Amino acid sequence: MVYMETSFTVRPRAAGLDWDAKPLSMMGKETMKRLTMGAGLLVLAMLVLSGCGGTAVETKDDGSVVIAELDDKQCRFLCAGDVNNDGRPDLVAAAMKSGLWIFWQEADGSYRREQIDADSSGYEHTTYITDLDGDGTVEIYVAADDQREVRSYVYQGGSFEKSLVVPIPPDHITWNLTCGAVADPETGTTWPSLLMGQAQFVDDNGSMKPGPAKLVIIQMTDDGWKEVVLEDPVSNVFHKAMIYDFEGEEPGILTIGANQAALKIWRHQDGAWQETLLWNPVFGGKWDRLRDIEIGDVTGDGIDELVIATHDQGVVAVAMRTDEGWDIMEMSRMPSTFVHEVEIGDVDGDGLNEFFTTPSEPNKASGHSQPGHVYMYKWNGTEFVQSVVDDFETSHAKEILAADMNGDGISELFSVMEARTTKEGKKVEIVVPVQIKQYLDLAGTP
Repeated sequence: MVYMETSFTVRPRAAGLDWDAKPLSMMGKETMKRLTMGAGLLVLAMLVLSGCGGTAVETKDDGSVVIAELDDKQCRFLCAGDVNNDGRPDLVAAAMKSGLWIFWQEADGSYRREQIDADSSGYEHTTYITDLDGDGTVEIYVAADDQREVRSYVYQGGSFEKSLVVPIPPDHITWNLTCGAVADPETGTTWPSLLMGQAQFVDDNGSMKPGPAKLVIIQMTDDGWKEVVLEDPVSNVFHKAMIYDFEGEEPGILTIGANQAALKIWRHQDGAWQETLLWNPVFGGKWDRLRDIEIGDVTGDGIDELVIATHDQGVVAVAMRTDEGWDIMEMSRMPSTFVHEVEIGDVDGDGLNEFFTTPSEPNKASGHSQPGHVYMYKWNGTEFVQSVVDDFETSHAKEILAADMNGDGISELFSVMEARTTKEGKKVEIVVPVQIKQYLDLAGTP
């Protein structure tokens, strides 16, 4: 393994990014101008969840709506894609224990709930939607860790066809799935591939301990699925891996690790994986973790940035490309705070992407829920201005989704609130189940 390092600069927290920033003025109920879906008005207050005993959607005072509830403790993945080729993107939710669900988007903008597979579960229950084989129909890829399988689901003829992709070994947690074209290190042939970031646990004299961070590149070849494995002993988990393809640079695979918090690019050269370290921060708390990353232009200069969520000091980072390397801007530092996910999308239709994060108090093993927030960041030409989208007093959201659901070029924003739980004796009770929320009016960004 060859190690290389590129230059980077860390900038301090930008001015004006207060943790307790005022709620967005546009969250009131009077301005509902973002309620367009398809050709007509999306009347979300009339949205009905059917198929598995759903109820009418609940409208919130902040201008959001709860479009679904799932009888589970958590749901870590919400994805969007046109699963049945009707021209309308659907939502797919992967709950921890209650299975894999789809919310079909109907012509009137409502959603109809259906369970895809009750026998699909996992702590993360990683899910990804893409047309990997290029046949014009998307596949739903799921890492069902409890069942020890990566599976694909394809909707054909009114039902889902489930197929095994590859098995998952025991004592693994799959944290994320993405996709891209990756060359086979043995043959050099480029194949459409899934990138699966994992943590693995190994036997150490009879006790299990974290092993090296593991990336499995699952390649769709002419002869079937092939696995290529990359491991990094510096970290014990790859929370995510993505294709890295910036103009003027050789493409590679971008990974985020924990613990250590390592942002790296991997390229297979001269018969071995070579790594380039971009960022290796120490935050000063109990954990140093890079938890999520997205790539997109959030400054409006036509060049993509890297937007990163971290544990456990609340740091959100934006990496900006420079001639010398990467300029890392850190913001929103807050002690004992986990930032679980980041999403990028243009929710106000002004042509400039915002990005969103989900900070909360650290996860606890007590069985009691932790409060959290959904924050929005918008570039004003010199800095990122932070605003509050949602405050969760009794639970929090780990999962958010920004996706264009009606083809107008504007992203809709969703959050998945974990169940509010309490513990009586040894039993954890669900007080309020998992809720999927949509935010209706995010125009008027300051």
